[in-house]
Amino acid sequence: FCYVIHRLLKDGHSNVVHDCIILSSYFDQLCKYWSGVQQSYGLLTHRYCHLLVAKLKFHVKNPTFTGGLTFDEPNDIRRLFKDNYNLYLPLCNELFDYMEELLNLVQVIFTSLDQSRTNSMTTTGQCRLNPIIVCIQDSSLLYDYIVKVLFKLHEGLSGDALQEHRQRLTDQFRRLKRFYNQTSTLQYFKTLIKVPILPENPPNFNIKEDMKNYQSPVPVVSATSTESLSGMDDLLTGTSTDTKSILKTTVSDDSAASNMMYNRTKEISELEQRVMQ
Repeated sequence: FCYVIHRLLKDGHSNVVHDCIILSSYFDQLCKYWSGVQQSYGLLTHRYCHLLVAKLKFHVKNPTFTGGLTFDEPNDIRRLFKDNYNLYLPLCNELFDYMEELLNLVQVIFTSLDQSRTNSMTTTGQCRLNPIIVCIQDSSLLYDYIVKVLFKLHEGLSGDALQEHRQRLTDQFRRLKRFYNQTSTLQYFKTLIKVPILPENPPNFNIKEDMKNYQSPVPVVSATSTESLSGMDDLLTGTSTDTKSILKTTVSDDSAASNMMYNRTKEISELEQRVMQ
């Protein structure tokens, strides 16, 4: 359920995020409900609901971003607010918060696999790993935005004022690198996605020239995975050929049954009239 909502928020109609914001309190209640089940799918659901709440909060504060974490002009996030550093600071913190919840979910997913000794090629293992591809796509964008926003902030603010931000980036960089390394070793993902490779260390924001050496992490989803996700989209929106065929057959069957019932009722009514005569 949480994965489907996540996919809809990310890849669904542009109105989905706006229409789902009202559900933030609902997912918050689900967080509290599942917080009492700190094992197996209970913990997974708890952390996933936390991520959904964080995502919705992010979009409330940053409506410029689409559900897929992209935005229109300007294409470079460093030009989003021009030189208004008072707007970049809260954006940076909100990106950090979003990334934190995503990494927390990923950590719980891998921990649950280790504890249950579940193989990534089993049905149970793949069920738990399903959100990973979406998390890779989201985290690569979040990390890229955080790095670029921090470079932007270092252009106008002192390095000392941003010490905590650099430390937070370093901590998340290490967790993200571990996440990508873990994913790249699993057989299940080898044919589904090309996981980005992060450098050994995060950028040095005190060196302006380091921005020129920075390369954005870009995951590449394989055609097989794309077809699989496309099939899920058709299922969710009810536009696939099979779904249409099933619906058409169901409607036809219901129509035939209704006509048959109407004819029988008419025959009974005519017989009753004859008897009364």
